[in-house]
Amino acid sequence: MKELHRELSIRSISWLNSRTTASGNRWGTEVMICPKTGWIADAVVFAFPQHRFLQKIKPQPEVWPDTLLYIFESKISRTDFNKSFSGKYTTHKLELKGNLHYIVTPKNMIKQDELPEGWGWLILSGNGLKEIVVPKYNPISEDFKLKVGWRMLWNNYSRRASIEDWELKRGCLF
Repeated sequence: MKELHRELSIRSISWLNSRTTASGNRWGTEVMICPKTGWIADAVVFAFPQHRFLQKIKPQPEVWPDTLLYIFESKISRTDFNKSFSGKYTTHKLELKGNLHYIVTPKNMIKQDELPEGWGWLILSGNGLKEIVVPKYNPISEDFKLKVGWRMLWNNYSRRASIEDWELKRGCLF
């Protein structure tokens, strides 16, 4: 089951890649969104959508930021979904912290009316994902984006550092 969860997270990043501008995406998996509540998102992407996808999000945009913060939550079972999006301990995930939020699931796992308000929905479809519900655009501060970006970079650096440490130790041991 963990493989499916990771696959949905990676597919969400790949799905978004074809919908963004040529300036490129900055992404990470398992990124801390809110230290106070302990919310760790399955995938986070900083990107700016192509104009045709921007129109789907908000038909008449005012001034847009340079990049948008996308947050993806992968759910592989009803239990996983219910644990995250219903009940008294899950209110932090219902808060819209990024510009756009998506729940990524296998086909027919949930119903559209079960989605939290403002969240989009992607389902597993063939070798990719299919957008079922377009999320609501949520304006956020540049300060918050910088904090998430810093956490994302630090998380990836820490992982790479631990891999390098292991490789160094392995070189000494073998």
